[in-house]
Amino acid sequence: MDEITPDALLAAHERNLALRHPGERLRILKEVGNLDHVQVDNLELEDFHWDCAPDLSGPDFFLYDLSWRAFSNGEMNVEAIYREVNIEITGLETLREAMAAIFARHAPCAIAVKSQIAYQRTLMWQERDEADAVHVLNKYLAGQEITTEERLCFGDWCWSRGVELAIHHNLPFKIHTGYLAGHSHMPLERLNPAHLCDLLHKYPSARFVLMHIAYPYNNQLVAIAKHFPNVYVDMCWAWSIDPYTACDFVRRMIHTVPINKLFAFGGDTRWPNAAVAYATQARQWLTRALQAEIDDGLLVERQAIGLATRLMRANQSACFDLDGTRAAIRAAARV
Repeated sequence: MDEITPDALLAAHERNLALRHPGERLRILKEVGNLDHVQVDNLELEDFHWDCAPDLSGPDFFLYDLSWRAFSNGEMNVEAIYREVNIEITGLETLREAMAAIFARHAPCAIAVKSQIAYQRTLMWQERDEADAVHVLNKYLAGQEITTEERLCFGDWCWSRGVELAIHHNLPFKIHTGYLAGHSHMPLERLNPAHLCDLLHKYPSARFVLMHIAYPYNNQLVAIAKHFPNVYVDMCWAWSIDPYTACDFVRRMIHTVPINKLFAFGGDTRWPNAAVAYATQARQWLTRALQAEIDDGLLVERQAIGLATRLMRANQSACFDLDGTRAAIRAAARV
């Protein structure tokens, strides 16, 4: 589309409709977008949905996150848990057992664990006493109303169990930080990644992937990634939120943080053609950032090319167990 006009949009709408048939999603993302794979969360399906079963339209390409959003938000649905793993929740120990069963069932085919709790609650995590978690769980089981503080307490306890299980199953734990989608509701004070520091300190053997450069707290995220060996930074969505800031963020990361910690692309969109557009935008603006480093005499071209390879592909391959996940998916698809 050379120019955005009403007529051009109508014509594009017809072309988009023509693309909606089996196989086009994979073709657009893989062949047009030149993407190795996509990592998809299941949040849109329902809150208590953990399934990461093989996507037969592209088993090696469409990889899924195991959602821990509802648990991290302190939400409890005993009926959904029972349907999933056939365990009746009667107390904290059966809840632990059910959580472990959810991971045992779905973690092998998952590429990561993900929590988008910033849309519902603060990122501030605290270590919680089990007696307090029992108190809240008992109120859930009795059908009593849960206060906001009780939900946060129970959410922190469940969040911790999710991180521990992610470590056990060798899965990175993704967390939404910073800017929220939508409009007219932006509780900025609760979105600061600095709220996560106690959690990052508590679990040094976890691999935390913090999303969206925590915009507008991007400088805080640079400091966090510099300080904590277990933190990785995913620029998913950042180029589209604010490409100038994202460009500057790449340059600051290059000069501050071990470069294996930065992932330069993620689309964060429902639509494959939009993901292709985001990929184009990321490549163009990453080129701007690296060219600026060359122009300032801080990198030579060979170094910039090496950095681009790391940021667009190699770093992600080192953090996520792509080979192991794909092997498990192929095995599950044969069953």
